[in-house]
Amino acid sequence: FFFSSRRRHTRCSGVSWARRCVQETDNELSSEYQTIVSELESKEEHYRQIEEERRREAEIERAWAEQKAKFERNRKQQIQAADYILQAFRNFKIASKAKKPKKPKKNK
Repeated sequence: FFFSSRRRHTRCSGVSWARRCVQETDNELSSEYQTIVSELESKEEHYRQIEEERRREAEIERAWAEQKAKFERNRKQQIQAADYILQAFRNFKIASKAKKPKKPKKNK
């Protein structure tokens, strides 16, 4: 028989060296995994904040557009009302300038 004189990992030497190697590797991977997960969570939170800001900006833009449209409608209504009043005033002036029928004179 041939026996290997090569040493195994010093940290993993002993009866259950394979189990300990796997456990240490799992612990290292677990800590790396936790680091990656925490980085991803922080990035997700950052993206959520960006999306929230975009949503708020969109709401502000919509509200601004609604106020502008409302202002324009009110302005058009005011102009129409002013035109109506002006036309009524012109019609009144024309009617007052028209010759009125003469009243008959009373005989004494």
